[in-house]
Amino acid sequence: MKQALKILGCFVGGLSLVAGLFFFLAYQQLGAPTAESEWTWQVVKRKSEIARSTQTNKLLIAGGSSVLFGISAEIIEKETGIPSVNMGTHAALPMTYHLRELRAGLRPGDTALLILEYELYDRDEEKLDEVQLDYLLSRDHEYFLRFPISQQIKILTQTRIDRIWSGLMSRKKNPGPMRNSIYTTTNLNTHGDQTGHFKALRPSYANFDLSSGILVSGLKNRLSVHRTLEEFAGWCRTNRVQLLATFPNRATNSLFRPYVISQVESDFSFFYRSIGVPLLGSISESILPKEEFFDTVYHLSAEGQHSRTQRLVQHLRPFLTTMSIPPSGPDNRPARPIPMAPLPNQ
Repeated sequence: MKQALKILGCFVGGLSLVAGLFFFLAYQQLGAPTAESEWTWQVVKRKSEIARSTQTNKLLIAGGSSVLFGISAEIIEKETGIPSVNMGTHAALPMTYHLRELRAGLRPGDTALLILEYELYDRDEEKLDEVQLDYLLSRDHEYFLRFPISQQIKILTQTRIDRIWSGLMSRKKNPGPMRNSIYTTTNLNTHGDQTGHFKALRPSYANFDLSSGILVSGLKNRLSVHRTLEEFAGWCRTNRVQLLATFPNRATNSLFRPYVISQVESDFSFFYRSIGVPLLGSISESILPKEEFFDTVYHLSAEGQHSRTQRLVQHLRPFLTTMSIPPSGPDNRPARPIPMAPLPNQ
């Protein structure tokens, strides 16, 4: 019996030692830049600078890379006369992160347009993928350290050992940015738009076969992040920011079903109406032929970006012409669950 307890004690002690070493090394590599996170970090930083340097009433357009590649803030500004900034970054970042960056650039009298990818509406933000983990640990570790210790530990246990090791190696030698002709901040214009992504330059690695669970089977979690968006809408009302939304750009796919797409459009319309946010256009304007895209199902080509933006301008113009900013004051409406109709059985 004593021998068994001794073995058990050694086993537990060994596990504790390994766990302690893992967390020690994990905290040691926080803030070490990685090549994989360089492009996203540079894009976030550049767009934040553009937004904060624009002193007059402006339009900020938020979303992932479907906004970065697919919407032209430059065209919107030329067509409406309202200073416009493309805040699109990377859809792998959580919705709360997109809204945090957007909020930091907004001032009373501004307008915010949400064009968030479908996956952001249905994602469990407690479960981070490799891109999110890499960015959080390497580029936004101060934000990470503001989490409760229990949440920090939960996040670190999702991190692979080889990622911890690469972070430690980056402490010794900055790996520098990834080399890719299109994914550099030199291709951003002064409005934060992606440039140079013409159809004629479509790369050989382009892949347009990726489907979308939401457009195939619907919003299973029924807009699980509605509380986050409702709170943000309340913040906008309190701070006299006009908030608008529309559907994200997406390449069509043979697996998409018209009745599911119609249900998703109805869910979006019902939800945004319930929180007092105008939803611009229709879902059919954003689900586009693959030929219009550059290298992924989210990234429109420069030609597709131009035509998509021109259509969007027609919906935006009435709101930007009148700049109908809501009155300031506290927003005391309680957050509430949003009932959604079930998908039809087909």
